[in-house]
Parts: sequence; structure tokens; C-alpha cells
Amino acid sequence: KQAIIGNECVLPFQPEGEYTLVAVINEDDEHYEITDLEDFSAATLSLKCEEESAVRKLQCDVYHGQKRTSFDRYSIITFETDTVEVYKNTNNFSVTLKYVGGPLPDGEVTVNMTGNNGAYRFDNRVISECYRKYHPHNLATLTDTDPYCMRTMRLTTTTDLILNIEFQPAATRLGRALPGKMLNIEIAEYLASVTDYSGRKLYDTDEKLEREDQFDLVLTLSTDYKLLSMKINNWAVVESGEDLH
Repeated sequence: KQAIIGNECVLPFQPEGEYTLVAVINEDDEHYEITDLEDFSAATLSLKCEEESAVRKLQCDVYHGQKRTSFDRYSIITFETDTVEVYKNTNNFSVTLKYVGGPLPDGEVTVNMTGNNGAYRFDNRVISECYRKYHPHNLATLTDTDPYCMRTMRLTTTTDLILNIEFQPAATRLGRALPGKMLNIEIAEYLASVTDYSGRKLYDTDEKLEREDQFDLVLTLSTDYKLLSMKINNWAVVESGEDLH
């Protein structure tokens, strides 16, 4: 049993010995699920989803912390405080699309992110086979000038989180829909290439990624959906003229 006091948790440690303290903060039944608590080594935290692994709702931020500690006979009969540092297990992305080269053809643009980062073990390692498809949570209020906003589970240098941009033209030929255009951008790969003015890489390690909560992506596309340039948090990572197809 436990009593929560603000950000403190009072635990009766008995018997004395070694303990692993694991903190999961902001987990709620609407967005997340914790399973296999009886077997500590198999315990998992997963982000709930709809059909086809879709995540459409804005889930709350969730935090994880872990620490190995010991409590002896003196600790048990008195009151001893220990601290577990927690790390954010979610990231926020905003994606702004800009176009050059003339008016846009009529059609539908779809933006989402996909990745195998929907679940974590008790030690916060990603369970790589847990696929999720993150849809913008602001679609209901989205205007032509608004960014597409998505909240994903934690991004790492090895997470295959992909930004997908698809255009389906409204026009038809002989009664059949014209072929669409698709861009698939591996986020971790491009983040690893971001440098500041001195040439220092900003997001090439997991430690650096953990310090960043918000990633603002601005993509400039041609009207035939080739990527001309891209900025991440105002840093240029793709020069004009590059095509990601």
C-alpha cells in the first residue's frame, strides 16, 4: 500500500534489503495501460490505441524514473527519504507545410507519424514491436495556416519514428483517381544531422534528445510534393532542391 503526498510516496519497506524503485507519473486508464505487475521483470507500460494501432487523442505526458536502493533495520524503524529522478516519455511535434512553385492542385493532404515505440518495459526500454500510428490531435480545429500537432511516445536515436505526408489529388482520369504523392521522413536520422552555428550536433544522442520536449518541423515542398527544404526548431537540415522520394 502507499500514500501519495504531492510528489512524495510513503512506502513501508519490509523486510530490509535491496529494492528497485520505479516511478511512473501521469499514467491514467484513459491513455495508458500497465500490465504484468505481478512479475516485475515483465511489467510494461503501453499507450492505448484504436483500430489499426491509431492514436488520435491527445494523451497526457507520462514520466518514468528508476533507482536501486537499500533499506536496513535502522531505515525501517525510522523514516528515510530517497529521491527518484524521472524523465519525460513523450515528445511533441508540430509540422508546418509550405509550398512554392504556384497554386496547389486540389486534393487531400494527410499527415501522420508512425513508429514502434508504443510500449516500454519496467526499466524504460522500448518494446520495439509495439507499433503506433500517431494522428494530429488538432484536426478538428485545423486551418490552412496551422501546423499539424502530434504527441508521440519517447523518441530515441534508434526509434524508427517516421513522418508521413501523403497527397491524394481530387482530379481523376477516365473515372479513376490519379496516383498520389507520398513523403516518408525518418525523424531520428534527420535530427542526428542538426547542427548549430559552430557545427556542434544537437540531437545525435539519447541524452540530448531527452532534454528536448518540442520539435517544430517546417517543410517547404514543391507543388508536385518534392521536399525543397526542412527546418527543425529553426535549424536547417535539408538544403533547397533535395528530394526524399
